[in-house]
Amino acid sequence: MKYILFAIFLFLSTSVFSHGYILDSRAKLCAEGANRNCGPVIYEPQSVEGPDRFPETGPADGTIAAAGSSNWGALNAQTPTRWKKVDMLPGSNTFDWQLTANHRTRDWRYFITKQNWNPGQPLTRAAFDLTPFCSFQGNGNPPFQFSHTCNVPVRTGYQVILGVWDVGDTNKSFYSVIDVQMPDDGTPPTVSERKDVGDINPSSDLKAGDMVRIRLFTATGELTDQAIEMTIESNDQGNKNTWPKLFAEFLNAQNTGLVAGIKDAQGNIVPVFGKNDVFVDVSSAVTRTEIEVVLAELVTSLDIGLQQTAFSTGEPMHLQLDATSYPAMSITAELFFQGAKIGFQEAALSNNAQLEIVIADPQAGSYELIVIGKTEGQQEVVQQSLTVTVSDPADLVYPENMGNYRVDDLVVGQDGNTYRCLVAGWCNRSRTYYAPGTGLAWSRAWALVSEGPAPEVGADFSYPDGRGQYGSGTVVQGTNGNLYRCNIPGWCNSGSAFYYAPGTGLAWSSAWSAL
Repeated sequence: MKYILFAIFLFLSTSVFSHGYILDSRAKLCAEGANRNCGPVIYEPQSVEGPDRFPETGPADGTIAAAGSSNWGALNAQTPTRWKKVDMLPGSNTFDWQLTANHRTRDWRYFITKQNWNPGQPLTRAAFDLTPFCSFQGNGNPPFQFSHTCNVPVRTGYQVILGVWDVGDTNKSFYSVIDVQMPDDGTPPTVSERKDVGDINPSSDLKAGDMVRIRLFTATGELTDQAIEMTIESNDQGNKNTWPKLFAEFLNAQNTGLVAGIKDAQGNIVPVFGKNDVFVDVSSAVTRTEIEVVLAELVTSLDIGLQQTAFSTGEPMHLQLDATSYPAMSITAELFFQGAKIGFQEAALSNNAQLEIVIADPQAGSYELIVIGKTEGQQEVVQQSLTVTVSDPADLVYPENMGNYRVDDLVVGQDGNTYRCLVAGWCNRSRTYYAPGTGLAWSRAWALVSEGPAPEVGADFSYPDGRGQYGSGTVVQGTNGNLYRCNIPGWCNSGSAFYYAPGTGLAWSSAWSAL
């Protein structure tokens, strides 16, 4: 078994700082992803640096793995199954070192835990044999590559080796702990005939109906027909520390060559709560595995009801919203006007919710109400949008201001109803096609906002009196006694009554609209 300690030298002004770690150390396996939830050390496994001359000084008990630094505090966690272990036999082991710059070193020393140490407590001096089982003097500048051959003491089960590198020109040392699994009698245990090809990590809680799948890969690709799946039968089974154990047990019962669990003191692979490793025989073509979680399809519904959707200026707008959801959802309602959020309400997780947004002095126009429902854990998000309008009693009577209508402008149509402009280009075009409520294709240009009685309209002139003064929207009383509104002033003012006299000319409807 060989371990390599990398040293990285950074030259800053006249001071030199070294960094390094042992391959297969706890910090390095964090950086590789074999250990999870390690904190920022995944980015800097080479920086686990603390006070020198352990055990006389050095990091405090309980912080040895992190070299006494709060930056790497996650490394101090210690349980029998928290960290990935590497197999090691007692006796001769070679530790290979590689430096990126030959730098003066005081010494290298190796310590190992006592046989009866407690793996359920953070590392302390009492856990270690405080006499190094191997040490080497620095003797000035070392070569770029060299090896230490050490006689590792006999131990059984889970042990920790602590490597301490004391650089020669500072009062600091670098600390690397290696989590190792040793056999009972000096011979490789059964598990040494297996290789670790993946992990089952307690990533998140699952629900009944969710599925866990393990995918197998060789050097040439995925074995798509050999994936193994297990369905979670209850929410209790889906607890993030429970389902990895259940899945490990499930895999072990399939007789597929996969064995999942954590090595115990005897070297057996036993499923445990929390993280489990996945092993295959050393002769297997499988090189790695991946765990995939497939969430059960969640049928959701969100029904929104507004007691009122049309309001008028000059009075408060009370938006009273009733929401019914399945399953239970937390509800958020946001009201937008001209792109700005002007109202907000929310209700806690419930199948039914009542919310009210009050705008004291609303402006005329169109408002968008966006309602978002989120299931527990935000696994599903459902969204609905509703349109609310506010009308001004003094809104234009179509076709007043025609040619200048913009999207969301409100007008009173010739039928007395209120309409909102949808497409400005059409709102300002042919009345035959786009007059709100009466044109052949009016609904392409306008949306009905509210119904109301037809407005009282009086004649501005008795045709042909005032001819030459007719403008867009001018109302005249025709010779037949009916009222007409001018649509196209050029034709309304034409001297040819034969063609354009309202109600009687051959082409009168091209120029006028009957009221």
